[in-house]
Amino acid sequence: MNHVADAGPAINWPWHTRYIDLHLVSHHVESLRARCIWSQHVFCSRNSFFQFHVTQEIVSAGERSKLKLAYSPPVSPGGGDFDGYVGFANLEISGDTEGFRRGLQKAYKEYRSDVLKVVTVFEDEVNVRHENEMNPLHAFVYNSQLDITKFDIGVKYNESWYDFGGKSPVRPGRTGTFANRRYVSFLSGEAAALSDWQMSKLIEPLGVDIRDGVNWWESGKKLETPVLSLRADQSQIVVFPFGILNSQISAPETFSFMKIDSSGKLTKYIYENGRFTTR
Repeated sequence: MNHVADAGPAINWPWHTRYIDLHLVSHHVESLRARCIWSQHVFCSRNSFFQFHVTQEIVSAGERSKLKLAYSPPVSPGGGDFDGYVGFANLEISGDTEGFRRGLQKAYKEYRSDVLKVVTVFEDEVNVRHENEMNPLHAFVYNSQLDITKFDIGVKYNESWYDFGGKSPVRPGRTGTFANRRYVSFLSGEAAALSDWQMSKLIEPLGVDIRDGVNWWESGKKLETPVLSLRADQSQIVVFPFGILNSQISAPETFSFMKIDSSGKLTKYIYENGRFTTR
C-alpha cells in the first residue's frame, strides 16, 4: 500500500510566512543566528512531484524492470553557508516501465529534432572522457490520477514543509535547525508562491513508498540509496523543454509540454488563448 512518510502535525501559518526565510518572523529567534545558512532540497516527503532530467544517457539505458531516476534540483542560490542536502536523491519506478521508456525516447527524439544537444566535455582523474548535457528536457513524475491542466507544473504544493526542521538534529557548529526551516521552492517568483498557497491543500502528494526507519529529513546529506519507490501504473511523467519552466506560470501566453502515461502514450498539450488543446 502506498504511503508517504509522516511529516508531523500540520501547522497553519499565515500564508505570507510560507514563502520568506523565517528570520523575518520575530518569534523564531534561532533563524536570526543563522540567516546565511541554506540547504538544497531534493525530493522531500509530501512534495507533489519528483523532478529529473531527460538526457541521451537516460533514453539509451538498457531495458530493466525498474526505472531509476536521479532528482535534479534547480540552480542553487549560492552565497552564505551551504549546510548540505535534504531529502531523497533517487526514485525507482517499479512494475512495467517499458511504456515510460518508449515515451521518454519518443519525447527526447522529438525535442532534439528542433533543439540540438549542447554538451560540455571533461576527463576524470583516470582520463576517461565524459559528456555533461547542458540543455536536457525537464521531467516531472506525478500521480497518475492528477489532471495536469488544473495546477501549475513544478510547484511542490507541500503543506508540511515547516516540520522538516523540527526533525533535523543540530549539526556540529550550528545553532538551531535553520537549514531545513526554509521552504525551498522549485520555481521562483510571486506567481509560483501564490499558486502554492492557494492550491496546496487540493493537490495530493506523490504517492511514493518510503522505506521505514529512513531519516530523510536530516540536513547535510541526500539519500543516494533507492529507498523511494513508485509503481509505473500509479504514475505519469510530464516533460517540458529546457528553460521555460518559470515562463509557463509567470507569463503564460503560450507554452507546451508532453505527458507520458505508463502505456507509453505521449500527448502534447498546447496552452494558448487561455485554454489547453491536445494532439
